[in-house]
Amino acid sequence: MPISKKTRFEVFKRDFFTCQYCGIMAPDVILEVDHIDPKSKGGKDDILNLVTSCFDCNRGKSNKKISESDVVKKKQKQLKELEQKRQQLEMLHKWQIELLNIDEVAVQNIAEYWSKIATGYYLNDSGLHSLKTLRKKFSDQEIMSAMKTSTEAYLKYENDKVIKSSVEDAFSKVGGICTVTRRQKDDPDLKKVYYLRGILRNRGYINDKIFWILINEAREKDIDLDDCIKLAKCSRNWSSWRNSVQEYNDTH
Repeated sequence: MPISKKTRFEVFKRDFFTCQYCGIMAPDVILEVDHIDPKSKGGKDDILNLVTSCFDCNRGKSNKKISESDVVKKKQKQLKELEQKRQQLEMLHKWQIELLNIDEVAVQNIAEYWSKIATGYYLNDSGLHSLKTLRKKFSDQEIMSAMKTSTEAYLKYENDKVIKSSVEDAFSKVGGICTVTRRQKDDPDLKKVYYLRGILRNRGYINDKIFWILINEAREKDIDLDDCIKLAKCSRNWSSWRNSVQEYNDTH
């Protein structure tokens, strides 16, 4: 049986369309596929037994076993190495595809978890895209933990049914909760800071920029955050707390 066009092309491509005997490249010569171990002596059509040859070199060789040449032995070794690289590239490609499949399964699992804690609300395409983005920054466990925290804090109900807009609001908070939770591991006092800010927000408007300036100043002076929290609980509004903390900072 003649060598197939597909096999010939693979041999040419592997050998860079170059005659492996004389080094002349296409299109300067007509290329053929030659057997390293001649077919007349039992050579097979396996790609490792095939080599690119120009018309003249192939016809001049007759059925002499070219593996007797040191040059060809070297070439056979190179061919085997190339074949190994090709097989490894195929395995690497397969592995990358499998990783993509694993990622898709992970995304679907987290989306299913969300639908359970969000009382039956499923993520749409935009939500799934946001989830994939979150997974580039945070672990699956961090995301699911933040989802639980968010639903407990932001879901609202009416007549025992969850309000759809609150589900959307809760999901939008997941990334921020992940960020805050990770920061808290490096700075445990942040939990108190966010708790303090929550108290002030319940009092009405606050200026976040000034809030952080005052808190950072207090922390630099080693003022106990519990004292700042006590002041917040006793303050009627943001302005009252701001003035109290500013005075507190100035006296330390």
